[in-house]
Amino acid sequence: MDLVLLSQCSIKGECNDQQKKFRQQKEWNCQLEVKAQNCEQLAKQHPTWAPLMRKCSFQAQCQEQMDLGREQAQACLRGYKNAMIDLGVSLKDMSVSLAGFVEDSWETFKKNRRERAAFLKECDKSIACKRDLVKDDHRYRDFTDEKLAKMPAVFLYTQAQDMKAYQASLDRMRPKPYVPISERVRDEVELTKEQASKLKSLMSVVGDKIKEQYQRYSCYNAVAREELQCYAIGTVVDPTLVAGYFVKGARVAVAASRLSKAEREVHAATAVAATGSKVTRAELTGKYLSYSPTTVAQNEKWISLAEKGTNSKITFLDIENSQMKTLNDTLKDKNLVTGLTNYHKEILFKKIEKLEAANPGLVIDKYSDFKSSRFAFSGKVPADLDSQLKKIFAEANSEYTSKLRESGVLKAGDKAETWFRGGTGVSADQANIAARYSRQTSTNDLQSFKNGTVQTALQGSLKSLETQRTQLRSEVAKTSMVQGNTFHQDVYDIVRKGGREH
Repeated sequence: MDLVLLSQCSIKGECNDQQKKFRQQKEWNCQLEVKAQNCEQLAKQHPTWAPLMRKCSFQAQCQEQMDLGREQAQACLRGYKNAMIDLGVSLKDMSVSLAGFVEDSWETFKKNRRERAAFLKECDKSIACKRDLVKDDHRYRDFTDEKLAKMPAVFLYTQAQDMKAYQASLDRMRPKPYVPISERVRDEVELTKEQASKLKSLMSVVGDKIKEQYQRYSCYNAVAREELQCYAIGTVVDPTLVAGYFVKGARVAVAASRLSKAEREVHAATAVAATGSKVTRAELTGKYLSYSPTTVAQNEKWISLAEKGTNSKITFLDIENSQMKTLNDTLKDKNLVTGLTNYHKEILFKKIEKLEAANPGLVIDKYSDFKSSRFAFSGKVPADLDSQLKKIFAEANSEYTSKLRESGVLKAGDKAETWFRGGTGVSADQANIAARYSRQTSTNDLQSFKNGTVQTALQGSLKSLETQRTQLRSEVAKTSMVQGNTFHQDVYDIVRKGGREH
């Protein structure tokens, strides 16, 4: 039945018995689900989420569907954009259209080992999906719908991948050149019939996953669920990101626009409240799992500054959890590692706020993602900023380690004071290089890119890489790994992926 028509018949008092029964059933089903997920308690715990919660009156459900009709595409784009920001993807590398998001996500899900089974299971239900799998395979792409319907998606995917590998071995083609963001199609809302079908399939995959991993998903209204689903698609369903999505600075635009200034200030104050002398493991995997010291707008502002490159009037600070992979492997608890990382952020950001207050005119732009805390200092920069930042970095690491030890979270021999490494420079890249160089030092001091030791180490690394490149070029000179005057793109991909493991 059409919900809007049923709503109108109620207003006019002209609903028949069948329509009234349907209305009552819709309200009853909603109330049962909201009660089962304890949504009322969720709203009390997180007041900023309250505007996103489902309302079970029939009129409210009708309004919800009307809102979704108007805001569906924009909500999906918000979710995608925020996912890219949380993953640390540069704005210049993002798709700028809904169509681009769908196509990029489709290929990502298809290639992602963790989600491939769910993707192919959903693909079995759609001829359009199967046809897309074999669009580059001449053996199957011209099959009728009837023939494709009889073939499992797993078989078609495997066959298409085999054909792709075979063709690549015969004809090594360069990847398509990067298309600047200014030249990309900026169609923000319109999708082709095929793209709409792809998005529907992706939504089905992530919808099942979110319900499985994050049960309170059902507490949210239709627009919020749409945004959360597209966020999940963008992150390829990372439950640690999905679970904390709404709490990150009133992240959802729909909610933020309905909050009063006073409510936003209360939320901001709560987010940076003092944690006391101890932190428990339960807090690390609960409260700090979803903690974020920055909003999307703050992250975007920092990214825009970073993309401008070197600027002698700006000092960039980069602090990263250099042991995240090791901690994930040893602790076997990704939620705990996320909480440990975010707890360090809270301590660090509180000290940065004190630095800002102590230096009138100093402008600090802030950024955070799952691994890093980054800052850009401009305006009236104090002459001794470097020494102040070194002091803050040392104090944050010391306080962090002390509180973890007091709480019994650390094991004997754990050296949390060495986990987080940092560097400064006059560009984001310089600060990042300095932070990575810090991993090689025995003492965990904040490193500066202008330091002669860092420069020497960098030159040494470049010289070593050039020696390795020359040697490899000689060894594979007569193979398909060489293409013209350089290596084939696959070689760079292998080296890059190998480098991420170290």
